[in-house]
Amino acid sequence: MNQSPEQQIKELGETLGVNLTLDEKQQVLLLLDNEHPVSFRLHNNRWCFYAMLCYIDKESDMTGAYEKYLSMNMTEQEVGTGSICLEKQSGILLYVGSAVNHGCAQSLYQRLDTFVQRADEIRYRLSTDETPDYDSFPKGSILV
Repeated sequence: MNQSPEQQIKELGETLGVNLTLDEKQQVLLLLDNEHPVSFRLHNNRWCFYAMLCYIDKESDMTGAYEKYLSMNMTEQEVGTGSICLEKQSGILLYVGSAVNHGCAQSLYQRLDTFVQRADEIRYRLSTDETPDYDSFPKGSILV
């Protein structure tokens, strides 16, 4: 079934139990964990996803942190799941990903769920020096 983007967003909202609408920037903003916003929008028939990872401490020496961020970004690029980038004006480190719009709310839900799980894994890696065992992460959906 080929649904319009508006229908997909409406059905996704019903699945999540919230009323989702496009804001003035034509994006949907979610606060799934009451701390880290996730937004998405349709651009050139691709769903673009954005997740806040953390704020950057502009006052400290960031050399080691940037090396870590860039190393993690290389992994994300190689795997093809997304990118880590800096929103310079706000000092926010973002995780950005995209997926083709298949015209189906279930596909949008699955891609958003995968994206949010990946952003959580990256947040974990940012907060620790140890490398997590990805097989140990819960495989269930964090959106429901």
